[in-house]
Amino acid sequence: MYRSSRLSRLAEQLGSAIRAQVPDAVDPDCLRNAVNSFTYADPIELPSSAPASQLSSEPHSFSRVMSGAVFEVIAGMLTASSANARAPTDQDLARVSGEIGRILIEAIVAAPLAPNFFAQVAAQMVQVSEAVNADYPGVLRGVFVRRSILSLEAATGLHALPVLSAAPTTAAAAQIALPGARYGLVQPLLVQAAAQPHHFATAGAPNGGSIQPPTPWRQPVLLSTIYSGTDESMIRT
Repeated sequence: MYRSSRLSRLAEQLGSAIRAQVPDAVDPDCLRNAVNSFTYADPIELPSSAPASQLSSEPHSFSRVMSGAVFEVIAGMLTASSANARAPTDQDLARVSGEIGRILIEAIVAAPLAPNFFAQVAAQMVQVSEAVNADYPGVLRGVFVRRSILSLEAATGLHALPVLSAAPTTAAAAQIALPGARYGLVQPLLVQAAAQPHHFATAGAPNGGSIQPPTPWRQPVLLSTIYSGTDESMIRT
């Protein structure tokens, strides 16, 4: 199943319309394709925008690392759990689709909001998948290591890693001051950057080496509450 198809291609018509205006903004045959070779990289070190053939820190572009990994995981789970691995049935695909949906959602809900969010979600997925099928954790580990979402060290020693928090907790309020002039304001912006305790002492592996996650002050501000003006009126971004 892990090949480009109508199942892996997203929004072919929209992609064609965008491509007519900006040829390199989308994939050649769709908006985005879940069959890709993108691997995890530190978003801070990526450009803010890039052609569709390259990875950037722009959320839609960067999301292709995880969507590609999950689609590859589906293919592996289908092979591992079908009665006939060479010829899975429609029912097999429907079952695996439901399983990966539950695994992914449970992992995302349980994962802490942290700079290494992809690694935390991946670790949670490996743990959750074991209760679904004993063959699934190996599939997930292999994909996440190949995608550099988990380091080899983190993936192989996942069970031995300390669980640093049993459940998600309220994000700590880490205020960051941003120059207001950049946004046409005369006063600094005080940004609430969220940071929760890590559940797993795990890390990704850009360029083949395990890296420790950055502090919350170094993570990109994706969702925040910004205060500006003397009355501290809120602007949600």
